[in-house]
Amino acid sequence: MSDPSIVPAPRTAAFTTQTLKLKQPLASKALAGLNLSFKEFRARAERAWANAGLKVKLLELDDYEGEAFKVEVGSGGAIVCARDNRGLLYGHHALLQVVAQCPHEIPCCVIEDAPDHPLRAFHLDLRVHRYRPAYLQTVFADLARLRYNAVIVQYDDAFPFAKEPFLTGAIHYTAEAVAEIGRYAADAGLMVVPSLAVTGSLGWIAGLERYSVIRAPGSAAALDTANPKAARLLCVLAEELMATHAAPYFLLSTADADGRDPLAEAPGNGSHIEAIAGFVAKRGKTPVLWADMARGAQLPKDALLVARSADDHHHLAAIVAAARKEGYQAGAALPCRAASDDDFSRDSAEAVRRMQELAKSLRNENITAMIVTSCTSAVANAPVSGALSVSLMRGGRRFHHAATWYAAAVAAELAWNRAGADEERLRAAWPHFWFGLADERLAELQFHHTGGVTDPAQTTAVIRDRKKVVKMARELKPLRHRDNAALLDLYARLTIHALHARRIFRHTPTRQQAALLRADSARLRSLHAAVLAPSLCRAEVAGEQEYYFGHAEMLLARLARKK
Repeated sequence: MSDPSIVPAPRTAAFTTQTLKLKQPLASKALAGLNLSFKEFRARAERAWANAGLKVKLLELDDYEGEAFKVEVGSGGAIVCARDNRGLLYGHHALLQVVAQCPHEIPCCVIEDAPDHPLRAFHLDLRVHRYRPAYLQTVFADLARLRYNAVIVQYDDAFPFAKEPFLTGAIHYTAEAVAEIGRYAADAGLMVVPSLAVTGSLGWIAGLERYSVIRAPGSAAALDTANPKAARLLCVLAEELMATHAAPYFLLSTADADGRDPLAEAPGNGSHIEAIAGFVAKRGKTPVLWADMARGAQLPKDALLVARSADDHHHLAAIVAAARKEGYQAGAALPCRAASDDDFSRDSAEAVRRMQELAKSLRNENITAMIVTSCTSAVANAPVSGALSVSLMRGGRRFHHAATWYAAAVAAELAWNRAGADEERLRAAWPHFWFGLADERLAELQFHHTGGVTDPAQTTAVIRDRKKVVKMARELKPLRHRDNAALLDLYARLTIHALHARRIFRHTPTRQQAALLRADSARLRSLHAAVLAPSLCRAEVAGEQEYYFGHAEMLLARLARKK
């Protein structure tokens, strides 16, 4: 029998042939009772283990650094040692994974682990999807299981700005909802780091006539970084975000989807960044910036510069070294979305390959932070000639966050232990770890969304690929994260529907074709609402449906009127 798998992979895990025999196997209900949050963990963990039939002792010892922990399982029970609650929680999670895979006899073992990076943050983009706070509670719990210790939240116009209320969008979070999100994150042991885009395409600010005085010349969506009023406005917004979030960090980012800011070299950009970063530092926060944004700027001494592949992934290590040489803290970003991802395709294999390359290039670098980015762009990509999707448009990049969980797990492994990460081992462990069911098809399910709807030559292959997803999702019955499998099934069905729509609208549809497409659209609308209602508000679901189905249904309605 092979040794149990632990996610993320520990530095050392020594299993023996001796076992700790339980009086009775641990049932799924007992294991579920051991999934404790950071908030309740210390008070309930030992009692919860005892109720499950296993004697576990939690010990706080000064012998360990930071979030390091040690788990020992012997014939009489188990001991988890760490310096603080966070390390104890990580050790508890590691032990729980071993027990879940060996519910009858637990192998005696010694597991020792510690993170490579003090800050391991997941970037949560709320600019396109306004996820419900109750859904984010489950997201935070899962990020904690993967040993992230921070979540970077980018609101833009989803934040309820009190001093500049005109910048709050139609669909936004209330102040109470923002506070609720913060409480859920704290309960999971995560700090919430707010982010504000200060350069790039800031149409939600520059597009309003009220702020036209700070609009960049010749642009409808960028701010004039040479105008001090632009920096002063952004400082006002930053102050509201910092006042609402207690984290010691604040991320200054760029709004462009691909991470490249066309105005990075614009006159005044350096002083613009300096002014905002200095303001953040004076408020007692550590400014975090993408390294390319800092060119030519004199930043506060404790600034954290994060290198990313948009700079040049072949020289990522050199960028980190340069930041260190200048006296700044250094970090790196891992993108868990592939460059080819759009609203109908998701190339997990490419995203994983890219992250592994980046992590490998950084293996010998001293890095303070690893930030895992999963940005979705609110700006449509350039249209492709002859392309036709459900909405007859392309590029909203509206793939739901839940579609990225496997890549986020790979990134978590790399952020925790760069040298010990093994994607093949993770793929084998993924079905049981994530879905509670040891069926390799649940891992395969993550890799069947390549190829979009824009290339007619790929149509047959893409439809065959998506039908595999639909078939597997129908047959598989995971014990956990069923919503994840349901979402992948939904995207597969949306893609098939999009390709059928493209075929039909190449010519004037027959009455039968129009009727079939209309009926399929109605079924998908119902399925879409059922799958996404738990995570998105009603207005957001309605907006997505208009995006996916509105244009095609409008054309069908016109055809019906003509006939």
